[in-house]
Amino acid sequence: MAEIIVSPLVKRLTLIIQDEQHLLGVKDQIISLRNQLEFIRGFVRDAEKKSRENEVVKIWVRQVRDLAYDAEDIIDDFNFNLGQQQKNQTIAHKIVGFWKRLKTTHRIGKLVEQFNRRSKEISTYRSRYNIDVAVPAKFTGYQIESLASRRRTTHIVEETVIVGFHKEAAELAGWLVNETAEPRRSIMSIVGMGGLGKTTLAKLIYGKREVEKHFKIRAWIYASQEYRVRDLLLSTLKQAIRNISNEELTRFEKMDDGELKIELLEVLQGKRYFVVIDDIWRIEAWERIKGGFPENQNGSRLLFTTRNKDVAVGADQLCHHHDLRLLSTDESWELFCAKVFSVSEGFVQMRGEKKVEDVADDYLDELVQRSLIQRGEHKYHGGPLKTCRVHDLLHDLAISEAKDARFFDILRNNNYFGSATPRRLAIHSSDTTGDTIHYSISYQKLHSLLFFDDRFLVDTWKSTFGERTRMLRVLDLDGVNLYKGIPLEVYKLVFLQYLGLTNTSTVRLPPSIGELVNLQTLDASSTYISKIAKELWKCTKLRHLYLDYYGRAVPDSLEDLPKNLLLLETSGVLYRLCWLGFVKLSLRTLTLHGELEGWRELPPHCFPSSLTELVLESSALQDDPSSVLESLPMLRELRLRYGSYIGKTMVFSAKGFELLEFLELVDMLVEDWTVEDGAMPNLRHLVISECPGLKMLPDGLVNVTTLQRLEISKMSKEFSDRIKEDGEDWAKIRHVPFIICK
Repeated sequence: MAEIIVSPLVKRLTLIIQDEQHLLGVKDQIISLRNQLEFIRGFVRDAEKKSRENEVVKIWVRQVRDLAYDAEDIIDDFNFNLGQQQKNQTIAHKIVGFWKRLKTTHRIGKLVEQFNRRSKEISTYRSRYNIDVAVPAKFTGYQIESLASRRRTTHIVEETVIVGFHKEAAELAGWLVNETAEPRRSIMSIVGMGGLGKTTLAKLIYGKREVEKHFKIRAWIYASQEYRVRDLLLSTLKQAIRNISNEELTRFEKMDDGELKIELLEVLQGKRYFVVIDDIWRIEAWERIKGGFPENQNGSRLLFTTRNKDVAVGADQLCHHHDLRLLSTDESWELFCAKVFSVSEGFVQMRGEKKVEDVADDYLDELVQRSLIQRGEHKYHGGPLKTCRVHDLLHDLAISEAKDARFFDILRNNNYFGSATPRRLAIHSSDTTGDTIHYSISYQKLHSLLFFDDRFLVDTWKSTFGERTRMLRVLDLDGVNLYKGIPLEVYKLVFLQYLGLTNTSTVRLPPSIGELVNLQTLDASSTYISKIAKELWKCTKLRHLYLDYYGRAVPDSLEDLPKNLLLLETSGVLYRLCWLGFVKLSLRTLTLHGELEGWRELPPHCFPSSLTELVLESSALQDDPSSVLESLPMLRELRLRYGSYIGKTMVFSAKGFELLEFLELVDMLVEDWTVEDGAMPNLRHLVISECPGLKMLPDGLVNVTTLQRLEISKMSKEFSDRIKEDGEDWAKIRHVPFIICK
């Protein structure tokens, strides 16, 4: 009898093991598909330039772009049906869901096979119709390689997701900057087979702050099998000379290899330099250019990445070469998931050690420099942008291009002429009570859904969208009246990374909020939160959290707070209860509303030392917080508002607030404000408003020579009279270029 019972179970377990092996094979296919997707995207960006000139090319590029979308959809399908469900499953769960999982595994495997056949078919169209577009080698099957020419001409360390190399990067960077090491010019090599991550590790080392500070000159050049000596020397020269003039560049381009080598030698002479030569195949390449790299005896270093160990040994027999290990199975899967789930749709990724927020700022700056985006309001004088705008003509062009590329679609006034399967949808106005437009649109592949329609009826969510939006990464409900609460279907969006709830009246966040395990941004600013469940802290990937909430949603353990949280806006009560956990985080921006309950005087280290911006509103502190705040080493913006401090005396001590650039004092009871000599040496912008007890400016402002803008408003007549040109305080601020008093 026991044998009869056990036998089917053994068979089932055997099938599960076979299923696991099949699943691993599909995982490998999905990882390979992800790699193809990156190269296809890069190719499309290059090919789109020619597509505007030729209709045949335009059609072909559209097919390639659709191929990339298909790859995204297959990856999404895999993660939703298999990748997420495989975590922490017991044998019992695997037995129960065996047949469903087996069916799904086979279906996704078939989709990958169809994708590969289609990619081969599209590739043949190029030769059949004589389409003149440079295509990456091996634009078929499981591997697509990028254009060597594109990499050869660039020295920028591009953004990348890095898994498993941080320890090695720290060790190798330590060797590079070791002051006690031998002073001779030496070469370190990273050795490993293709695709193992040599360039990724080199990028991580190249971007480290200690490396950047240690070397006077840094350069990154790409060798490859088909290198040209001239390209290598010229690229190094361009990077070695900062702000190179057009005249110099023209002169260099006229030089032969020998002259370029001499020029490079002169530029590098006497300077400590660090040069990465990426993907060098033969020692001859180094032999032909090394005459341009002087033996300065000052600790200059070169870093090679190579597949050939003979190159590493031949370049410098006395120096260290690092054999790159294979990533473990877990690390490989972590890398894949990091690529798939990368600030919400993966448009911006990490660059070395630089956070995605900083990379995004760089992109914004570049767009402004190119006049594609116009500057709006700055956060403060000389500070970062707060708002920006786009010219009408460029806005129309962008919408036209985006529609043509199937990047996003718009529903306005019940008019919709977009794709039947949109990937990103902006709803400006839609009568959801009676129209049938939504029923003609498939939302299965929707990644972003943005509302600009405050008339949308939230109780029609289920009938309008239902569970057809399961792949959503971005959901912005700005202005939608959530009087009946957030639709329950939203909490089933396991891929959701951005949830916008600004200006949505009153909402509550139930325990279901914890099911959004991939959530990175929760923005409920200007929305009254009536209740928050402690399950919120299960969203461990949170980076930006805006909550107008005055309750006590404390996690079970302070160790449960999101480790990557950068921005927090919440109540003083919640912060007070959890400060021992928050202070361990690398928070950059902190905004606290309401009383810091229980704190008459701030503890010395109650705020993270990483803070660059701090806003305190209605904190009701009774003792001068200056001694704590001025010791924050990275603080650049400080706003004290609406009785955040209710005492009458405030002292900024010498050498306090060393990096502070912006200070705002609004609705304070301070009567005596002292600024000692040496305080706020970098202050650019000062705002004082609604401080009726303050009768005069502090004498110490005369020494703040960096101050560029002073704004005074709603102050007493006595105060305002003192800062006039003939007033008693005029001498303290006469050096300030912009003074506004109203």
